[in-house]
Amino acid sequence: MNIKLYDLEEDVSIKCKIGNIPIENTYTSIGYFKVTGTYKAGSAGTSDAYHISGMMAYAQSRYFNRYWIVDLSELSYVWGDDIDMIFNMGGDPKVDKCAHVVGPECIAAISTLGNLNASHRDCLKGEGMFDNISEAYSYILKIMNP
Repeated sequence: MNIKLYDLEEDVSIKCKIGNIPIENTYTSIGYFKVTGTYKAGSAGTSDAYHISGMMAYAQSRYFNRYWIVDLSELSYVWGDDIDMIFNMGGDPKVDKCAHVVGPECIAAISTLGNLNASHRDCLKGEGMFDNISEAYSYILKIMNP
């Protein structure tokens, strides 16, 4: 028998970290998912998208939060296939809402996902899109406690 093993991060150029943000004076927390590194261009980015999506599904099963902050502030993304997969927290229907934080190395490209003629910061006009974590945190708190 010949078993071939593959490193799960062999074909990806990004790193994912998971955690949570406890909410003071409660037993509740907000899930926190951080993506760093360089998202590969074109169809090569597909392996990054599937890796991130899989790690998101793992994060949700580990922490089981209904609300998440997805931090892309240190992600470098110019263009690449399937990045839209990372905007639904692994596809888990138990996730009520996510806030996404974009940074200087991805904001322009993410802005063009829905409109190729979009300006540099247009993605910030979308619901749950921010350029800093404090605003994302406030957004989630407001949704949790209307």
